[in-house]
Amino acid sequence: MSPLIVLWGLAAGAAALYTGARQGFALCSMTGFLPPHYGYSAYAMVPLLFLGPRWARWAGAGALLLSGNRASWVGALAGWASAAGGRRLLVAAVLGLLAVVGGNALKSRGAVGDVVRIKIWKAAAKHAIERPGPFAIGVDGFLVTKAHSDVMQLAAEHGLLAAGVCVLAILGGIWALPASPEKSVVVALSVISVVDNRLHHPACAILYVAAWVAALRSGSRP
Repeated sequence: MSPLIVLWGLAAGAAALYTGARQGFALCSMTGFLPPHYGYSAYAMVPLLFLGPRWARWAGAGALLLSGNRASWVGALAGWASAAGGRRLLVAAVLGLLAVVGGNALKSRGAVGDVVRIKIWKAAAKHAIERPGPFAIGVDGFLVTKAHSDVMQLAAEHGLLAAGVCVLAILGGIWALPASPEKSVVVALSVISVVDNRLHHPACAILYVAAWVAALRSGSRP
């Protein structure tokens, strides 16, 4: 199963790169590795960091850095930290914080940053409490239909209870998984979905399910 995920990551990343190139890597296309980057291709690269051969891991790490996608950076750090606790977890937390703060400092003036994302999360939470349903709100003069978090998107569209049950089920499943590189992939992709929208994209959703299947199968190997 792991080689299949590696191949899927390579294929999905190559497809995103091709699509991004055809669209001139425009920010609105949300594809591609090169500036102005974005995220689905970065998501597809994350499993390579844990499951690929050495050359693929280095290639995936380089592509992830070039993508500039901080959600994927934080997820990859979380997956790396899940393999061992203590000091590694602390290092991952510090590096994740530096990635977010440093990335914001490098943004051009007027670019959408984490302050706006927090506003979107607050609006999504309010929407979830008052009237769960289709999510379309105005934030800083823009119409926002994505909550920049799969968890917050679920809450906004189906209510806090549905989101809470889903999160608890995922956390319980992760806790029950045996330690393995495949589990690190599950942790990494799950964390990314907390801080950005990924799973509404079919390729990312399939990759996420495949990671879970591989992690479960890793526990049944002798």
